[in-house]
Amino acid sequence: MLQFSLRNLLIAVTAIAVGTAALLNANEWWASLLWALALLLMVFAGLVAIFRRESQRAFASGYVLAGSLYLALLIYSVPNEMPATYWMPYSPLSQENLFTTKVVSWVYTLFPASKTTPYLPPPGGGGGAGAATPAMGGFFGGGGFGGAAPQTPNPSYVDYQNFLNVGQALWMHLLPWLGGTVAAGLIRSREKSKTSTGPDRAPSP
Repeated sequence: MLQFSLRNLLIAVTAIAVGTAALLNANEWWASLLWALALLLMVFAGLVAIFRRESQRAFASGYVLAGSLYLALLIYSVPNEMPATYWMPYSPLSQENLFTTKVVSWVYTLFPASKTTPYLPPPGGGGGAGAATPAMGGFFGGGGFGGAAPQTPNPSYVDYQNFLNVGQALWMHLLPWLGGTVAAGLIRSREKSKTSTGPDRAPSP
């Protein structure tokens, strides 16, 4: 039966709140912060795996193992800069084919247009006196009095690449935690089996 302490519940709620805020406001700062924290936790978990014992060491070992494997997978999956004419064979481990990438991309599609549109729509739907007609555009060359109004950047816009970087950083926090939880559960089950079996009894004379 799964049991959750108040401390673990507070940590989970805080992690969900921070992850949600990072995704809704994804930018380079959020990505850098989450990746720096993920690497720092990997170093800390490595130290715990070396100097601690039993369940803490098992959790830290699973954390480092899962985190290292996923980090290596991400590094391998990032495409190299190649000419457009170069043919790249299908690779199941390419970044766009990773399950984690597809989940992040799917979450991005759930965003409203106000978050995924880089520019605000012009006032009045783009019509009115400021709109250029074909004749005016041809006479003025697309500028001057007949040019289109300058586009206004959308302050709520979330760039997909920044969203993907933040999403992968969040996976880099979740997957190592799952690996550590599984490792700690395995060591606890082994200790429980030893306790239930008990020491070997000496044969009676």
